[in-house]
Amino acid sequence: MRGSPEDGSKDHKEFNTLLLISHYYSTRAACREVQGLDGLFLKLSVALLRYTDQIPADKAFYEAGVALRVSSLAEK
Repeated sequence: MRGSPEDGSKDHKEFNTLLLISHYYSTRAACREVQGLDGLFLKLSVALLRYTDQIPADKAFYEAGVALRVSSLAEK
């Protein structure tokens, strides 16, 4: 998509943002399945909070809170 005539347009920027959000969600789902990647799962959950204008805010904050709680319980 880079180098195309639409590069820099509003639709192009929105598409890139949605692509990044979907990448974060898919990577987070993969990290949930692997035991040693709990820290990355937490970081991706928190990173998704930047995009609460695109995704439901209550769902994003709930999932980040649950990930933090699970992470803090795993440390004890």
